[in-house]
Amino acid sequence: MPKILKTQGICLGSQRLRESSKIVTFYTEHHGKLSFIGKGARNPSSKFGSALEIFGLAELIFYKTERKQVYTLSDAFLIDSFSTLKMPDKYLYAHQIVELVFRATSLEDPNHKLYLLLHNALKILDSNHSAKSKNYQSLLSAYYLKVISILGFKPELRHCVVCKNPKGAYFSIERGGMVCSSDKHQTTDRTYGIQYINTIKYLLNTPLSKSLQFSPSQLTLKLAQDYAKYHLENVQINSLQFDPDNK
Repeated sequence: MPKILKTQGICLGSQRLRESSKIVTFYTEHHGKLSFIGKGARNPSSKFGSALEIFGLAELIFYKTERKQVYTLSDAFLIDSFSTLKMPDKYLYAHQIVELVFRATSLEDPNHKLYLLLHNALKILDSNHSAKSKNYQSLLSAYYLKVISILGFKPELRHCVVCKNPKGAYFSIERGGMVCSSDKHQTTDRTYGIQYINTIKYLLNTPLSKSLQFSPSQLTLKLAQDYAKYHLENVQINSLQFDPDNK
């Protein structure tokens, strides 16, 4: 017997399907990433309205029998559109937030912590009206570090990843954290000095909202994103190729 399921989800993106329909992907509260066919969703009079627009939080109703790649969406009701995320100064940052979850997760692999973090990141970005570009980049970097940690690749910042020495000398993306100055730990990886370790600690261990009050260097921001891309093998975040300051 098919089950009628109801869940909340955040729209990660969509693609056209035939003349009037589209396939839309949500990261949901209880089921992880799910893809749906929204029949007639592209019609002006569609019953879905704006509930299937990117970044939006919606309540979803669908029928579930066996596990599928794509389910048919029965109904959807918009809860929050996060409307300012469509503005030019925020759109790319919002897209980078949702694309990481889209690329780094598998279908029907629920992770409630990840869902809450995604929701919180979009909510913070949507509600802020005065942050400068660097502050938005700081929010994005803090978010990427937190996502990578939830997915099992949290950087080791308490001691050397090789010998447990609590006195770190530099940060290594390849080794996954702080490394001490011992000659035995030489690496061909590009490394970053101790000041970057302190910044990563701040971004990783403080609430996401506080990252907007911080303006780290551009190299620190790139470090956070490169760390995520390195440890999420074969995950290409296309929107990171664009510079928000050169729209």
